[in-house]
Amino acid sequence: MEKKKIYIIAMEHFDLVWRRCFDRDFEFNGQNFVSYADLEELYIKDNIELCREYPFYNFEIESVAVLQKFLERNPDYEDTIKECIGEGKIYIPFSGINIVDSNLI
Repeated sequence: MEKKKIYIIAMEHFDLVWRRCFDRDFEFNGQNFVSYADLEELYIKDNIELCREYPFYNFEIESVAVLQKFLERNPDYEDTIKECIGEGKIYIPFSGINIVDSNLI
């Protein structure tokens, strides 16, 4: 029996403001919601670790605004990010600062 290949592509899609704040936690009806920036920070750090562990691994950061916020909060990652982008381990699409969904206007 022929082995089948499975392709897994790691990418994220976090709107800067969709159902939660971009850069601050908030509480609503007794529930606490962490910011998208917090979630994105975890995503980027976890994926960088996967890149270090698996040489073939790469991932996408969907918008420049997400990367800018990550580097504001984690300036010690700047060299790592540059290295990963140079090696093709991190891909940032040509979407400008943020991908704007004009259907929401």
